[in-house]
Amino acid sequence: MDETAIRQFLSGLAETLEQTDREAMKDALAALIEVITLDPDTQHAEIQYKIDIEDRNSLASPRGFEPLLPP
Repeated sequence: MDETAIRQFLSGLAETLEQTDREAMKDALAALIEVITLDPDTQHAEIQYKIDIEDRNSLASPRGFEPLLPP
């Protein structure tokens, strides 16, 4: 993704967030995110989600992606 596309994406995201109910947005983020760790030296951010890997791996695949059994 080039710099122009990233700027356009962030601009659109900012506009959407300005129109969103802030309390509802805080509640949604708090339900998904455990902690965000920021490294000021490298400007690297790491997000730890509240959803365990085991929970994510137990989700069913969308139809059409799993191998079909012979008739």
